[in-house]
Amino acid sequence: MIYQLTSVNSNSNSFYGVEADLTLEDFQHACAYVQIVRDGLPVLSSCLDDCVGDWDGVILLNRFYGFKPIYKMIKPDEIIDFYDNWHEYVLKNDVNKINQFAVINASRKIVEFFCKKIEKTIQDFPHFEIELKRLRLLLKGECVEETWNWQRIDAKYLTGFKLWDSTEPELITGVY
Repeated sequence: MIYQLTSVNSNSNSFYGVEADLTLEDFQHACAYVQIVRDGLPVLSSCLDDCVGDWDGVILLNRFYGFKPIYKMIKPDEIIDFYDNWHEYVLKNDVNKINQFAVINASRKIVEFFCKKIEKTIQDFPHFEIELKRLRLLLKGECVEETWNWQRIDAKYLTGFKLWDSTEPELITGVY
């Protein structure tokens, strides 16, 4: 199926979509998993969006599940809005269904994506360099330091947070 990804917060007129061999319900749960994992990571509002949007969604769904990105305007089978997905799937907190789409090292994959995203803008926004350095430290196994003042979307501080390499899927325990 072809899924067009949107977000109520997006101002883009571009088409962002993926091709995925999942039912609508399963695709919604996969999107919910991506959003929950992202929301457990730092909100760096100076240089990154604080939620998954249409463009980010394409990239992350490709990294997590190998879904084929689609950027040309075509008629989708379904349109998925990440804002609606949050309210209809994430907040229902159906951990068992969402965890069916858990992937190995999901948080690490998102942090790697954060780094690539910041690297593309660093020339125009050199003040992002400090956050990029910190993200790279996190990828190297360092813990989040208190002086970084990193918080999740729910304002909980991430001091001491560390990325772990695992051979097991990164299960969620609920909405943050």
